[in-house]
Amino acid sequence: EDVTATTYAESWQGGSPGIDLHRVNAQQTEAGLRADGVTEAELLRFYALLRDPAFVVNSPPLISAQGRRRGR
Repeated sequence: EDVTATTYAESWQGGSPGIDLHRVNAQQTEAGLRADGVTEAELLRFYALLRDPAFVVNSPPLISAQGRRRGR
């Protein structure tokens, strides 16, 4: 009972430390992205956007939930 949830996310600007998570994730999945048809030019453009301060993306959401067991 009394279950609540909170979501936390940030906006990350290109070139900021947080946005590196998106870069690393893309680098780790490049083979799969290419297999699905993403071109080298598209990947290079994406990496360029991640360095551009005018480009802003959201962080992955962090969702926290809490509640109480009935009778406690």
